[in-house]
Amino acid sequence: MQAVSAPDLLTIRLKKLTIFILEYFSRKHPKCGTEAAYLTCIIFRRGERTALPCKEVMEEKNMKKATIRDVAKAAGVSQSTVSRVLNNNGYVGEDARRRVEEAMEALHYSPSAIAVCLSKSRSRMIGVIVPQIFAPFFSQMYYIADRIMERYGYRLLLCNSDESLKREKELIDDLLSYKIAALLIVPVDGDEGSNKEYLDYIRSSGTPVVCVDREIEGIHCDGVYIDNYTACYEVTKDVLTRGYRNIAYMADPPIYRPGCDRLRGFRDACKEFGVTVPQENIFLAPIEDTKPLNAFCHDVARRDVRRRRSSTLCAAGIIPCCKRCILQDCACRRTCT
Repeated sequence: MQAVSAPDLLTIRLKKLTIFILEYFSRKHPKCGTEAAYLTCIIFRRGERTALPCKEVMEEKNMKKATIRDVAKAAGVSQSTVSRVLNNNGYVGEDARRRVEEAMEALHYSPSAIAVCLSKSRSRMIGVIVPQIFAPFFSQMYYIADRIMERYGYRLLLCNSDESLKREKELIDDLLSYKIAALLIVPVDGDEGSNKEYLDYIRSSGTPVVCVDREIEGIHCDGVYIDNYTACYEVTKDVLTRGYRNIAYMADPPIYRPGCDRLRGFRDACKEFGVTVPQENIFLAPIEDTKPLNAFCHDVARRDVRRRRSSTLCAAGIIPCCKRCILQDCACRRTCT
C-alpha cells in the first residue's frame, strides 16, 4: 500500500469536511421546512441541553424589549391609557385596564426606570451611603430603613464610602445622576474634613439629605443622632453603682465624634466614682481587626473567671464579635451601649 503524505492526508480531510458542510447546509429546516443554510447552536434551557438553529438563537438574543407602544397596540388602547394604568392615575375603564395588564404580562413588559426619572426628574430610589458596610450597626440601620421605605414604595441604593472623603463625593455624584428622591448618609468627618458645604448645597437644591450617627458641626441638613456621651456615661454609672470595679471597655478608635463621645462618657463616669481603669482593660481598634479583638476577649474572660465581680462595656458594633468569643461562656457581666 502506498503511503499517504501528511499534506495529502490533510487535503483529503478538508475535502470530506467541505462535502459534509455542503450537505448539511442543503438540508431543510426541521421546524419551518425552509431550504436555507443554517447552523445549530447548543444552548441550555431549563437544565436540558437542546440544539436550536443559530437563526432562532439570534432572534431570541436580539429580541427587542417591549415598549409602551407595543403594549398599547396589543391591548387595543392608546399609549396614554397604558401610561395611566402604569402610574395609577386618571380614569381607566375596567375592561381597558384588564387588557393592558394582560398585554404587559404577555409581552413581559416592565417600565424603564430611567425613562421615568427623565420624565419626572425624580425616581423612587433613595441613596444610602455608609462608611463600613460590614459594620453590624450600619447593616442593621440599612435593613430597618429598607423595610420602612418599602411601605411607601421606595427602594434603597446602598454605597460604601470606606471612610474616604473623595470616594464619598464621587458616590454622591453617582447617586444624584440616578435622580434619587433623597440621600441618607453617615458622613465622613475626620482629619481630611467633610463634605458639609456640598451636602448643604444638595439640600438647598431640593434633594432631601438626612445625616445619621455622625453630626457635622454647622451642617444644615436634617439628622438622626444618638447622644453617645450620655448613653455611655449612664450605663457606666449604672455598672459602678452596682458595685463593679473591674471594668473593661471595647470600642472603635475615637476618631469620629460618636467614638469620642462614648469614651468621654465612660471616663467621666469612672472619674466621678474614683475608679481608675487600667490600660490593659481598654481595647480601641477597628471592629474588622478580629484577631486582636478575640485575643482581648479571651484575656478579659480569663481574668474575669478569677475575679468574678467584673463587667465589660462594649460600644456599638462590638457585640456580634464578642458573641463568637469565650465571653459568652463565662460568668462575667456584660453591659452594652
